[in-house]
Amino acid sequence: MGFRVVVLDEVDEANALIDLFDRALVRDRRHAVALAGHGLADDLKVIAGIAGRRLPGVIGVGFAWADRASKGRNMARMVDTCHDLAPTTAGHIDVSLEGGAAVTAPPSARGADRIAEASLIRCLAIALTAAWHMGIYRWDGIFSVRTAAAANAWDRFVLA
Repeated sequence: MGFRVVVLDEVDEANALIDLFDRALVRDRRHAVALAGHGLADDLKVIAGIAGRRLPGVIGVGFAWADRASKGRNMARMVDTCHDLAPTTAGHIDVSLEGGAAVTAPPSARGADRIAEASLIRCLAIALTAAWHMGIYRWDGIFSVRTAAAANAWDRFVLA
């Protein structure tokens, strides 16, 4: 499992972030074992609208996402945790996928750090839920996503 969480410090960095995201989608739809999202089709439409230019990764994943039930040859298996899973699947983690990840950083943390922390926790929750659904990972009890994020991102954030 791999993650990259990037947060804008300045509004003028948006195009660079969109390009980074698009390149990741180009690469990941062919090279990853799985690609997971939570209502990703809506996010892809928003990103395409903001960019106002052709984004090959967004277009390609958007097209494949619409037919994600049939895995194409040499393509990542795609799972939308919002639409493809039974509600009980998410019961194996301690973070709800509904309504976004709660920001738990101390009030003194910078806004970008708070957003990055929430994004990391949400991405990890989506990935673990999808991995559980696909039978890639199994564990006993409830997996603490916040504890895992804190243990692995202690040098980046002050996670509560």
